Amino acid sequence: MSTVAMLMAARAAYDEAEAAALRERERIIGSYRDVMMVSREQVRRQLAGERVAVPRSEGWYIEQRRRNEYAAFVTDPTIKAAQEALRRTTLDALSHFFATELKGGRISTSDYQRYTREIGRGYLPPFRGRKWSGNAVYEWRGGDVTPEYGRVLQEVRRLWQAQASAKSAVASHQTSIEFYRTLVPEPLSR
Repeated sequence: MSTVAMLMAARAAYDEAEAAALRERERIIGSYRDVMMVSREQVRRQLAGERVAVPRSEGWYIEQRRRNEYAAFVTDPTIKAAQEALRRTTLDALSHFFATELKGGRISTSDYQRYTREIGRGYLPPFRGRKWSGNAVYEWRGGDVTPEYGRVLQEVRRLWQAQASAKSAVASHQTSIEFYRTLVPEPLSR
C-alpha cells in the first residue's frame, strides 16, 4: 500500500470512529431542558458573521457541564483510542516512506535525519477534531517542530483536506513518490 493510501485510510478510520463517538454522545445527551432564547436580530447578525454575545443563564452553563461530563465518560475513551491509532499509523507511514526514499537513494542520510527526527521520537502534534457533529477540522495545533517536519505535516494536512472534499490524491492516480516530491522543494544536500 502506498504512503498516500495508508495516510488516507488512517484518517478515514479516525473520522469514522470520531463521528460515531460524537453521534453516541448526542444520543446520550438527549434534548435540552434549559433552552436559550435569542432575538431574530441576534440570529441575523450571527449568520452575517458578526460575533454576537448571547446571554446565557447560570442554569444553562450548569446543564452544559453536566450533559457533557456524562457523555464524555462514555465517548472520550473511544476518541482517544482513535487518535492514538491515527498517530501510530501516520508516523508508521511517514517512517516507511522516508526509509524507502533513503534506501532508493532519493534523499541523503543527512536529509533523512532532518526529516525524520520527530517521526523517530513518535511525535505528531495534536490536531483539532470535530465539535459535535460538524465537519472534521484539519488543522495542527501548535507544536514546536523543525521546518522540515512542518512541511511534512502540511502535506499530510493537504492530503487529508483533499480526502475530505473527495479530491483524492489516489483517485487522481498520484503515486506516493510524486505526491511527496513537494516535501523537499529545494535540491537535496549530498
